[in-house]
Amino acid sequence: MMNSELLDKNFGVCFPEELDGVLNTQSGTANCCKFNRWGSLIAVGSIDGRVYIFDVITKGVVKSWVCHGYSITSLSWSRDGRKLLTASNDWSVAVWDVMEGMRIERQIYGSPVLCAMFNPRNDKHVLVVYLGAYPVLLDLEAKRQTEIKYSEEIDDQPGEVTVGTFDRRGKYIVTGSSKGRIAFYDAKTLELITYVKQNAAHQIKNILITRRGDFLITNSQDRIIRTYKLDTLLQRQCGSVIEPLQKLLDIINRVFIRLPSFLFWLETTLVNTLFNHTILKLGCLKSVKFNLYIYHVQQVRG
Repeated sequence: MMNSELLDKNFGVCFPEELDGVLNTQSGTANCCKFNRWGSLIAVGSIDGRVYIFDVITKGVVKSWVCHGYSITSLSWSRDGRKLLTASNDWSVAVWDVMEGMRIERQIYGSPVLCAMFNPRNDKHVLVVYLGAYPVLLDLEAKRQTEIKYSEEIDDQPGEVTVGTFDRRGKYIVTGSSKGRIAFYDAKTLELITYVKQNAAHQIKNILITRRGDFLITNSQDRIIRTYKLDTLLQRQCGSVIEPLQKLLDIINRVFIRLPSFLFWLETTLVNTLFNHTILKLGCLKSVKFNLYIYHVQQVRG
């Protein structure tokens, strides 16, 4: 019987095994986190609705405040680093002044908010995905929000939208559904550009696009990370079934993947894997069993 720890020890690639440090949130339990644009600060959202802002060098809390009454589900920094967008299970999203810790805007929806994100090039536009409804583009300046949807004549079984994101330049909006659909919209007109289907009809939990805009990866409920060329997806006809360039998974343990990310200075995918759906407590890291998997995606270029 194969043992993953034995295989890693003898055949794995050597990476540093030492922790650089621990972010102590006192009694708070982390649910999500997000670096600012320069990587100098990291915002941590907790399950009790608080946000902690850490200095990366000192690893100390520089600011914290209560944002929501329930757990925070996602965070997004504005391009200038002065604003922080929070989404929560209390059915609301809020925009905060980071320096003052004061709320600038708040919008309430009809169900828990799954994720929210600033347009990388315009912090007046916010993409919001909430449970059981079409995603919306919120215009903070005009106080208007527009649903992002396409006709059932195009696809009569799209599934519920479970995740959404902008590309790096804010040109496209990309959404993923509970049935493995990936849809692309023009961020200005909100017109559908195309949509494609993954080769497995599993819920898409995360969508990420590389900083250079060349690769797109999805993290699905079947515990597989799939890698695609973004330009190739945009050129496909509506409804095309696509094959990934690469599949990344733990073939031995088939563990639950919490969150993938890219190392921007390398063509590498970093995956944070948590066993048994355990929530990572940043204040007591030793009590949580977790692994970090690093995959190279250089070989899929071209």
